[in-house]
Amino acid sequence: MKKALAFLLALSMLAAAGCGSVEKKGGKDKNGKENTLETGSQDKDTPEEGEDNEENGSDENENPAASGSYINDGNCLVDDSNQDDGNDACDKAVLYKMAELTIDNCNAVINQDKQAYFDSVNVPGILRSDIIEHTALVMNDEDPEELYSPEQDTFLVAVLACEATDLIDEGALDHLFDNGMDVKKSAKQCGEIFREAADKLTVDNTAELFDEYSVFNELFKDYQTDVPEGFQKDPGSFVIKHDDSAVYSIELDEYHTNERGTFAEFDMIACIGDWEYLISECHVWIDGDVSSVYTNGIMIQENEVKGMSMDEIRDMVGDRESVKESNARAKTAYNAVAEYIADQEMAGRSKDQVFDDGDFMLANSDYGIILSEISDSDVTGGGDKMLLELYKRGDIAAGTVYVGRSDKLDRNFNIFVQFKNDNGYLVGQYPDPGAALSDEGVVFGTYTPQISE
Repeated sequence: MKKALAFLLALSMLAAAGCGSVEKKGGKDKNGKENTLETGSQDKDTPEEGEDNEENGSDENENPAASGSYINDGNCLVDDSNQDDGNDACDKAVLYKMAELTIDNCNAVINQDKQAYFDSVNVPGILRSDIIEHTALVMNDEDPEELYSPEQDTFLVAVLACEATDLIDEGALDHLFDNGMDVKKSAKQCGEIFREAADKLTVDNTAELFDEYSVFNELFKDYQTDVPEGFQKDPGSFVIKHDDSAVYSIELDEYHTNERGTFAEFDMIACIGDWEYLISECHVWIDGDVSSVYTNGIMIQENEVKGMSMDEIRDMVGDRESVKESNARAKTAYNAVAEYIADQEMAGRSKDQVFDDGDFMLANSDYGIILSEISDSDVTGGGDKMLLELYKRGDIAAGTVYVGRSDKLDRNFNIFVQFKNDNGYLVGQYPDPGAALSDEGVVFGTYTPQISE
């Protein structure tokens, strides 16, 4: 039996836990203190949404050909490493336009301008599009593989609004798919019902909904600790304004383009002046000059890259990624060392004997074991041989491994492992992974507790 469209309405409950909640995926909840994005807002003379499209001659039925008016390759870092193979190739000009629309959305929240926010989320625009009919058709198919999550999330935002404002008769929709009617015809009628609801939605009858589920609730009620002191008294002074110092970063999770437009999900950060704006779970849809933006979180904190050039920021981001890689390699070596020591203890040797007998003679030396520069004939200790085999099998990359003991760790297993790449200064550690470069974080050959990763 085909799934009733009431199931789609039930899916809107997911929005309260996902696309409609204030639960943050990005920012400090996702990656601790680490930030790679900055957002800036449009000044009054920033082109309005749709101007670029009109100049380029596109119409609302075409996929967007927009370009960002102030976000570009020169001031924005894009990380698409989290995407899977099912994504489409990203048009950066479109992505930059999406980021600028996201900034408009955030500024509407900061200014407590609910009309601007209503226009930015643009539920009526979603309801009038082909997204509703297509979603109804695909979700009532036996194999709904054609519905990508960004498009479904856009649909859920609209359904949540309709359900919360009682503008949709669930029984009527359910009847469409329970009376044996052709699925395509039913989906078309479903689209018509939602389009009628679009004309009834206003900023007034959705105000309570947005207060409860949007970032309005987050910034001004539940999560006031995510903004600087003074924000509540004068939020307008924190409006995101682009200037020449602005640096942006986008962590792209999903990007899909079809005949209904382009859909994307990403986290972004804008670093402007004294502040960093961390905007999490941005759900954006563009189709010609029609768009919808919904975000799940805004945090504002001090700008840690203030005064840095774009090249310096790229180097910093690259170094952080290298430290992450070194931490991961230190953990791989640590697990192998722990297994080796456990085997020796099963054979009747204590871990202190393992070190005293020289099993890690090279790895426990001041220089560590330089994996790419030694051969089997250079190694006598069983632990050193194990690490060399780990490298030869490709389980750990070229670099230097240090294996040590520290009284700052649990005395039952006080072992730690460090790894540094061939550059020699990006040190990873496990346990307690390194958080920064060696002059601020892990010191090679010495267990170095870290405050945050």
